[in-house]
Amino acid sequence: MKKLLLLLLIVPFLSYGQFTKAPSPFITPCQCADMAIEALSEAFENLDVSEDEAEKMEKKWKKKMQPCDKKVEADPNFKKELEKCLLEKLQEE
Repeated sequence: MKKLLLLLLIVPFLSYGQFTKAPSPFITPCQCADMAIEALSEAFENLDVSEDEAEKMEKKWKKKMQPCDKKVEADPNFKKELEKCLLEKLQEE
């Protein structure tokens, strides 16, 4: 159940964001999956933080995830590979 919840939160998280200029050519789908899982894990570990801290955390992760967001927007195959990596990583846990 936890894995399903994480998956349901990760996909919209990755598709949300600011898409600007050219995506980074050096980031892989599995690296993006790792970062997304790390971001959500951090969020779940810090459910009792203040609103200001939550906003800071959200800004931090949006900035970190920006190259992934760009790649997802630019390349449908990247998004498919990212989803595949997410499923594999969540099944491992």
